[in-house]
Amino acid sequence: MQEVVVSIKDSGIGIAPEMLPHVFDMFFQVDRSRERHYGGLGIGLTLARSIVELHGGRIEVNSEGLGKGSEFSVCLPLAKAGERAQESSVAGRQTNQRSRRWSGLVLVVDDNKNQVESVSALLKIFGCEVRAAHDGLSALEVLKDFIPEFALIDIGLPGIDGLELARRIRKVNEYKNIVLIAQTGWGRDEDREESRQAGFNYHLTKPLNFQLLEKILTGTRSTTESSSA
Repeated sequence: MQEVVVSIKDSGIGIAPEMLPHVFDMFFQVDRSRERHYGGLGIGLTLARSIVELHGGRIEVNSEGLGKGSEFSVCLPLAKAGERAQESSVAGRQTNQRSRRWSGLVLVVDDNKNQVESVSALLKIFGCEVRAAHDGLSALEVLKDFIPEFALIDIGLPGIDGLELARRIRKVNEYKNIVLIAQTGWGRDEDREESRQAGFNYHLTKPLNFQLLEKILTGTRSTTESSSA
């Protein structure tokens, strides 16, 4: 099949050869020492790949090494007029299969707007219905009209923190079935125990391990495993 290829090449910091297989991995940072300086959550390339694959294409990266720039190429198939309807139907089925796998209602609560926007965008691509809040009190307001299956809650929220938010949620019978997932930079044993006592089902440390999050959202990870998450 013929395809169209769009490439973008820069002369920036480049990518070490051993890092190339991982640049599209969720939350992967090529150079973590630069993470705070340059910003970013390691989600953008994963989102880009997901969008391209939904259109039947692929995205590739090449670099000659550190200091030698990088080149990203997006390859998309060109369909003949008679094939477009059929391929569109196949792509639609693939999208629906992925959506069914991920379908769910999710509340994302974090005062870092980039984190909220990126995680929400990813969840939406995979078929979830998402609501967001940037503090605990706003999250409680959202819950009045939107009762999710899962809630990803940052612990260090302004106002009432994530622990207090979890306690308040657990006091409401209508919210008893919500799976609460702590997303936090605090990962000591005492932090995990504190979140458990507050009512969290899972305790994930940032940057989020996307494989573990996937298992939680798809019901393939048991609550008893949360202590190692």
